[in-house]
Amino acid sequence: MKIKELYINELFHLKDIRIDFTYPPNHPKAGKALDKVCFIGKNGTGKTKILRFLWEYVLAYEIPNYSLNGFHLSHINWKTNKLYFENTENFYKLLLFFPAESLYNALSQTAYTPITTLGEALDNAKLEKNNYEIDFSKIREFWQEVIIQVQKRQELKTMLMAKPENKKMTIGEFEEVFERENPNFLVALQEAWAEILDIMGLYFDAEGAKLPFQLKDNLEAHIKVKKTNQVISYSELSTGIRNFIFKIGYLKSLFFGQENTNAIAFVDEPENSLFPDVLANIVETYTKNAPNTQFFFATHSPIVASQFEPCERIILDFDEEKNVIFRKGNAPEGDDPNDLLTKDFGVANLLGKKGKQQLERYIELKSLIRFSNDEKQKEQYLNEFSEIGNLYGF
Repeated sequence: MKIKELYINELFHLKDIRIDFTYPPNHPKAGKALDKVCFIGKNGTGKTKILRFLWEYVLAYEIPNYSLNGFHLSHINWKTNKLYFENTENFYKLLLFFPAESLYNALSQTAYTPITTLGEALDNAKLEKNNYEIDFSKIREFWQEVIIQVQKRQELKTMLMAKPENKKMTIGEFEEVFERENPNFLVALQEAWAEILDIMGLYFDAEGAKLPFQLKDNLEAHIKVKKTNQVISYSELSTGIRNFIFKIGYLKSLFFGQENTNAIAFVDEPENSLFPDVLANIVETYTKNAPNTQFFFATHSPIVASQFEPCERIILDFDEEKNVIFRKGNAPEGDDPNDLLTKDFGVANLLGKKGKQQLERYIELKSLIRFSNDEKQKEQYLNEFSEIGNLYGF
């Protein structure tokens, strides 16, 4: 199940907008719903409102009387604001919403591991749930998902060890077969987090984790310094790292070991507090950890937007009367983010006040050099022209 079209009759300040979420003619996937979508646009154009509406509409599609935080969709006239779907027979199994980072991040209050227990995790696992709003108040729930993954593997191991055919093996032989055929979630989490922790010289110590056995036990698994193996508490990590490892870790826990999971995910401002080198492959990081998922992103970052095909970019803007309009992208996938600023974001340049003054002087010097008859003066102009050009890369 995928979203292939959105019609907004009236949604807050958005009026009479129809957005096609399918690949264009001559594309290898022509006519099929987009695998991923990126909303970009100026502040106030409604990127987050559209993401939130899509999330709530899909919830209401499954549960007609659904009410989220006391706010029923009928309040925004959801029957005249329409979504159209592809392959509704294959209904989604997971629906995910990742809000932009809030001021509160529970990991910033976490010393070494989030406080929960095996018993609490088992109780939480009994709740049937297929939609998750993954914000930073859900740290305990995330750690409980990790514990459940660990517990399932331990139970499977105990069950397999008791089988007569496995009792014929030595302990070493059984361990080798079990490890090969039953992936360890903590190792998978270690690999997923390594994309950012490696940059900082840190690692998640999956091998050294202390597993819970009693109901009151917690899972003790730490981030450490590579060179010294010193434990780093989660509260010591930067905002960007906490942001990344929580969201990707939660995503990984929901999809790990699941086959043919059909999902839709909405991610608002994934770039928050992350350095540009981390952003270079962030879209792939999300998509590879959630196979068979249609993703909708909203971003202000040209680095993030460059990771989408032009037809996957929805660019929101204001017309002369301040009505919201949209268009598809122009810059090719993987283009220099600076080119996207011009081609898709509509930003001519990002020079500050001083830089603009220097650009004006640089242009002025071109004319002065050309028309000056004083050789000494011309040399001074040339030196100044070269100095500004070298400094600013003009």
